[in-house]
Amino acid sequence: MTTAADMHHDLSAHRFVDGLAPRLVDVLGGMARFCEHPAGAWLAMQGDPATEFHLVLEGRFAIEVAAAGRDPLVIATVHAGEVVGWSWMVAPHVWHFDVLALDLPAQQVFLGDLAGMGEVRKAVNLNAMILNVSRFLGPAL
Repeated sequence: MTTAADMHHDLSAHRFVDGLAPRLVDVLGGMARFCEHPAGAWLAMQGDPATEFHLVLEGRFAIEVAAAGRDPLVIATVHAGEVVGWSWMVAPHVWHFDVLALDLPAQQVFLGDLAGMGEVRKAVNLNAMILNVSRFLGPAL
């Protein structure tokens, strides 16, 4: 069983929260829950409501797009230290791709409904943009 202290430690160690004020990390920690998805399990399906995002601690996820008459096409693989689930940030707040666990990952999950939490939502959105851009520009950011 994961304790609140373990959860806070895992959250604080994830590169997504780099630069966030400690009190904002505490707020996010209070919203987090730990879960696991076995290999082959679906984390999300295209068109489903997107109400959360996932900080991957272990394992990998395939981001897939359906193709008529063909096997799904893997367009990205998300690894430990990365984030799955940007769709909760922008309308219409639905998953745009299928997300499949490739091995036994453990992850933090945050509820995406930060609408009434202006400062937290802005900080999370900014960190999301920085982390996403840094995937393409490299560690120099």
